[in-house]
Amino acid sequence: RMLIGQGGDARSLVPFEYSRLIVYDDRYRLVPDILASFDVQDGRIFTFHLRPGHRWSDGTPFTSEDFRYFWENIATNRDLNPEGLPPALIVNGTPPKVDVVDETTVRYSWAWPNQAFLPALAGAAPLIIFRPAHYLKQFNPKYSSAKVISRLLADAKLDDWAELHRLRDDPLFLSNPDLPTLAPWISLSRPGSEAYVAVRNPYYHRVDKDGRQLPYLDRVMLIPQIRSEILSTVISGKSDLQAVGLALADLAALRDAAGKGTIKLHLWP
Repeated sequence: RMLIGQGGDARSLVPFEYSRLIVYDDRYRLVPDILASFDVQDGRIFTFHLRPGHRWSDGTPFTSEDFRYFWENIATNRDLNPEGLPPALIVNGTPPKVDVVDETTVRYSWAWPNQAFLPALAGAAPLIIFRPAHYLKQFNPKYSSAKVISRLLADAKLDDWAELHRLRDDPLFLSNPDLPTLAPWISLSRPGSEAYVAVRNPYYHRVDKDGRQLPYLDRVMLIPQIRSEILSTVISGKSDLQAVGLALADLAALRDAAGKGTIKLHLWP
């Protein structure tokens, strides 16, 4: 159980998870995470190697097809992406050349070096260049029949397939629990829920040094709370793990509660 501020704070699970194609390690070096490895040539050619056998949270294989779908059907599709490509994918006004080499290899190439690309992938609000193609194709008339699209639009009370696709394709705001994920926890909650609940992804890729698959926590519950009341609720022992909503100004009260044995207090160096 973790308290969060009211509103969109459930998104705080995204940086807590910190699961990306590429991440910063504890020395701020860019290293592979979801990727098995990556190669960079001349600062402008980036080759990504996926983990053989890696699966989405629903058990479907995670492959280069998921990168192809994003590039061909979302990134360069004005219906789904009217704002155009993000800055990290543009160098001197030019988009990348995207090559799907094989099932586990994809390459992004520019004529000039792109210093923004890898940091954008590792950011707190990351650039995501892949999507679960097997799930999203059902909302795309390029892959799904008009009859299926009509039924899905009627169920969602929408008129436009692109609006439906964007609504279902929501990896950062966590509003669609049906969307497969590569993150450590799978969302169970829908918009309007009183609490945000997520459970362990059985196909998460990380293991610890003893060979145990992460995450350790089987279930996470984020409970909305008025921010001014988070400290008092925490020191009463009603949160299992808490960082959100606390500040150094609260240190005296937290130390007092720790001295009484109500909570355990850890300070990040």
